[in-house]
Amino acid sequence: MNKEDKYLNIIGLLIRLSLFFALFFSVYIEYQFFQSELIKNFILLSILFINDLVRYIKFKNNRIYNMVSLLVSIALSYYLIVYVNYELFVYIFLTLYEITTFLKKKTFLFYFFLHLSAYILIWFNVYYVPVSSENSNEKLAIDLLTNVFIYLVVFFVIFLIKRINYERNQVLELNQKLIKTNSKLSKSLVEIEKLTITKERNRVAQEIHDSLGHSITGLIMHLDYLEKINQKKPEENEKVIKKCQDLSRNAMQDLRKAVFALKENDEMNSLHESVKELIKNLENESINIIYNKQGMIEKIPPELKFITYRIIQELITNSIKHGKASEIRLELINDKNSQNFYILESDNGVGSDEIIVGNGLKGIEDRIRTFNGDLTIKTKKNKGFNIKISVPIGGIENDKSYVGG
Repeated sequence: MNKEDKYLNIIGLLIRLSLFFALFFSVYIEYQFFQSELIKNFILLSILFINDLVRYIKFKNNRIYNMVSLLVSIALSYYLIVYVNYELFVYIFLTLYEITTFLKKKTFLFYFFLHLSAYILIWFNVYYVPVSSENSNEKLAIDLLTNVFIYLVVFFVIFLIKRINYERNQVLELNQKLIKTNSKLSKSLVEIEKLTITKERNRVAQEIHDSLGHSITGLIMHLDYLEKINQKKPEENEKVIKKCQDLSRNAMQDLRKAVFALKENDEMNSLHESVKELIKNLENESINIIYNKQGMIEKIPPELKFITYRIIQELITNSIKHGKASEIRLELINDKNSQNFYILESDNGVGSDEIIVGNGLKGIEDRIRTFNGDLTIKTKKNKGFNIKISVPIGGIENDKSYVGG
């Protein structure tokens, strides 16, 4: 119950108390010389008042008690108005207020017509004076209709007050719900912001790992190769140094793109040419990379192109860095029949009897998962690695807000 409802209840209680004392005084004035009648009427008036007061304060929401109590109030009001003091007539409208305000639809009509009937009977017993003229019936009808009209006006005023109060309470309730919803929404937005920051941080970390990993691996590989041929093949030095410079510049560019999280938005014009350029940067006399493509690989979605490029970077880097491979086979297949896109990679490296999932492999799994893809790895010690990745071309990403890892 809000403050305004409490104030209305207090006002209603004060009105009842004031009315009770006024009626009490009126009965006393009329019956002060008839002690037995005065005591009887005081008792009935007190029962009426206590019954109404208990119903109004204590059992307003108790349906059964309300119904029985209202019947008692209507009956006592009728008796007191007709047989004790007609000035109690005003009290009948307090019960009308409660019938209109607190009763449910199912019981309202019954009590409304019961109350209206009691009102008409009171009018007949108290105010109606038979007239023996020819127009007596007409006057009676007009007088009755006038009193019924007054009754209905009072009823509609009470009904409008009830309706306004109901609408006001609905607005207050909706405002409270809105405040709670806004509070929950604010908390959710904070959580979403935290998750977004965490996701972005992981994405940039993965981007740095993918973009710099292959460049640094290639750079180290070329420097190692340079060290070996420095004396034996001095004519190769300049060529290897040039490759090292290119790799360093590429690494710096990739780092800038990763830090500012712009790489995902760059459209890759040609996956095939990008892969060829990557292989060109990594190949040398000690490492041979055989690349082949089948189908129209440029028809795959742009975001899948970017992910494919990053996966190839990681696969080749792992084969060179961890697998110590000297020969790497790479094949990209866009299969129209199966509606799948395949990335096949194998090497002649050291292999392993146990697959250890590091950051690179986990990054690959995370990337293909966004396209509902599958990753299969086969390896044995001294038998190299054989990796197959399949991605449904029509697959919808699990998270549309995250493209490219």
